[in-house]
Amino acid sequence: MFRGPFRSVLGPRHAQQMLAMGKKLSFRIASFAFGDAVLATMRISCKAAGGTIVGTDRVPVETNEISSSLLKIRQAKPDLVVSGWRPFNPILKQFKEFE
Repeated sequence: MFRGPFRSVLGPRHAQQMLAMGKKLSFRIASFAFGDAVLATMRISCKAAGGTIVGTDRVPVETNEISSSLLKIRQAKPDLVVSGWRPFNPILKQFKEFE
């Protein structure tokens, strides 16, 4: 888990900014230690700020095919999707196709 400024200051600040856009959050994270640490920190911060995490999905790094993950997002019906996926262009294109 993150130590120092992210966990104590930035985590809560990011949570407040995200919850201003919606109370139900769905996280899509990279499937490695850093992604898990971000999720653990944000889970604590979001809960403390009054949010609910309605979905999480761990995705292999550099994955371009995300249709199964987009189906999970649709089922969870979040107000906001939080993602650190890369590269962004193929993901945005698939996201638009699912609208």
